[in-house]
Amino acid sequence: MNRVDEYKSLRDEILKDQDRQLTMVNFSLAAVSALLTFAANYGKEPLLFLMPLAILFVLLSQTSNLLRSTIIKATYIREVIERYNPTVLGWETWLHKYRGTMRPRGRLKGYLLIDAVYYSILPSLLGFACIVCGIKSLKLSGPQALQLKCGLLVLALLVWIWVCGKITRDMWKVLDGTFESEVKKTISTYQAIITAFAEIKTRISQDAELARIYMLGKESRDKINDTEFVRFDELMCSFFNLYEDLHYQYKNKLLKEELWAVWCINMRNDLAQPGVMAWWKLKSDLYNKNFSEYVNSGKCPRN
Repeated sequence: MNRVDEYKSLRDEILKDQDRQLTMVNFSLAAVSALLTFAANYGKEPLLFLMPLAILFVLLSQTSNLLRSTIIKATYIREVIERYNPTVLGWETWLHKYRGTMRPRGRLKGYLLIDAVYYSILPSLLGFACIVCGIKSLKLSGPQALQLKCGLLVLALLVWIWVCGKITRDMWKVLDGTFESEVKKTISTYQAIITAFAEIKTRISQDAELARIYMLGKESRDKINDTEFVRFDELMCSFFNLYEDLHYQYKNKLLKEELWAVWCINMRNDLAQPGVMAWWKLKSDLYNKNFSEYVNSGKCPRN
C-alpha cells in the first residue's frame, strides 16, 4: 500500500469513527432518558435504574476510546504521511494549524467546552440522576432506613464520580491536545529509532571491512582480534541501545505490542548468533535491569 492509499484508508476510518461516535452518543442519551423516565414514573424499581447507568458507563468508555483512536490516526497522517508528501496531501496539517490560530483568541476553549459537555458532562449528570432515583426508590423500613439510604447514596455517588472523573480526565486530554502531543512524541521517537537503525545498517553495507568484522564477530569472538572487537562492540552497543529504547516504549504502552514483537524477534535472531550472545553476557550489566531481565528470559510477545 502506497502513502496515498494509506492516507485514504485512514481518512475513511476517521470519518467512520466520527459517525459511529455521534450515532452512539445520540442513541445512548435518548435510550437513557427514556429508561430513566419509565423507571421514575412507572417502574419505581431500583434495578431499573441500573440499566441506564450501565449504558452511560459503556458510552463514556467507548467515546473516550474513539476519540483517542481518531487522534492517533490524525497525528500519524500529519506527522508520517503528509510531512513527506506536502504537495499532494495536507488536510490534517492545515486543520492542525487552523486550530492553532484559534487557540490564542479563546475560540478553541469554547468548542472544547461544548464537546466536553456533550460527550462527558451530560452523560455524567444523567448517571447522577440514575443513582439518586435508584437509591430513593429503595424500599427500606425501620428507624435507620434514612441513614442507610444516605450511606448508599454517598457511596454510589463517590464511585460514579471516580469513574466519571477518570474517563473525563482521559477525554479532556484528548480534547485539549495533551494526548495528541504524547502521540506525536511517540511517533517522532519511533521514527528516529527506525532512522538510526537504518543508518547503522547502511554503515555496515557500505564499509566492506566493517561488514566483515560484523559477520565474523556474530559467529564467534575468537574470529576477530582485539582491535576489531572494539568496532564490533560499538555496533552491538548501537543495536542494543535501540532495542532497549523500544522495550522501554513497549513497557510504558507507547509502542504497540505487534510492533515490539517484530523488533523483539529481530533481537532474538541476533542473540541466536554465538558471538552476539557472548558479547551480551559480557556487556549486559551496562543496560537497564528490566531490559536485561527481559532479554535473558528469552521471551517475545505472541511467541
